[in-house]
Amino acid sequence: MLSELIFGKKLNDITLTDLEVFFSEEQEETSLLEFKSGGVLVDDIYKEVCAFLNTEGGVLIIGTPREERRNPTPKTEVTVCHGELTPTNYRGKDWLMASIISNISPPPTDIRIQEFHSDKGSHFIVEVPQSMTPPHQNNRDGKYYIRMERDARHAPHGVVEALFFKRQKADLGIAVSLSKRNEHSDNIVLDLEIDNKSLFPTDKVSYVVNTINVEALINVAANGYETNINDKTTHAFTDSNSSDSVLWKGLSHSYKYIVVPIDEFRLMPFVISVIVWSRDTALKHLIVAYDPKKSEFILQEDVAEMTDEERGEYLRRLIEFVNNSLNFTIDD
Repeated sequence: MLSELIFGKKLNDITLTDLEVFFSEEQEETSLLEFKSGGVLVDDIYKEVCAFLNTEGGVLIIGTPREERRNPTPKTEVTVCHGELTPTNYRGKDWLMASIISNISPPPTDIRIQEFHSDKGSHFIVEVPQSMTPPHQNNRDGKYYIRMERDARHAPHGVVEALFFKRQKADLGIAVSLSKRNEHSDNIVLDLEIDNKSLFPTDKVSYVVNTINVEALINVAANGYETNINDKTTHAFTDSNSSDSVLWKGLSHSYKYIVVPIDEFRLMPFVISVIVWSRDTALKHLIVAYDPKKSEFILQEDVAEMTDEERGEYLRRLIEFVNNSLNFTIDD
């Protein structure tokens, strides 16, 4: 996903040509993007990976053009790369992955590496997701690093302590899938799955699901019993549920609904909002817009993870979508 933000492609689909085209124009490092030219020592890679793990994740490109330092303002320094790639003499992505895992504690588990070969050597893209088990320590120097602006910096004690505390909390995930009930019906099956992505269990897992611009919302119990959620005056429906069972990593709570779209001829698009929480976790809030005629998601974002500015822009787009699609309007 991180690579898609930068290259517009999934990591496995990126080619050496894509890398060459990318650096045919001047590129600047960001909080999510780090450049290392071919002569970089592998010890420097561990520090950068640790910083990404302990912060918001990022993409590390190894074998870039030579880095240049610029000072756009007296107090600002940026790193840019432009031109011919410089290959590394690393022994391959399996060796690089093994080196990273063996030199970082706790070992990272979800790092992905794409390797590119040229006549002169190899180049790599290392995709590092934000860790669910921070903080990670660089075993080579015994230090913890975080990403600050465009650089990996030594993490102060207070930050390390906060990262340890973060590790001790569960992290809920929400997955929503929509599919036609059968070939003879336009009704949509809504499957909602709540899982725990961390190593720490949690309980009292609850959710609220809201639908907008549907004819009906039907709760389908585990035994197949269907309950119609009544409120046909606004074409908006709300249902909720809670579970006392402990949710461990690798387990999930699953719920099923039938969504009846408005207008059997036009199959009006609709919006689904799901809010999830538990005893010791923060709210997760997923909002999706779905077009049943095309059987595809139009918008799908976790708004709880957004900044205020990003959330405002997303909700503006959502309201615009609803107002353009529905036979009634939603006020901002």
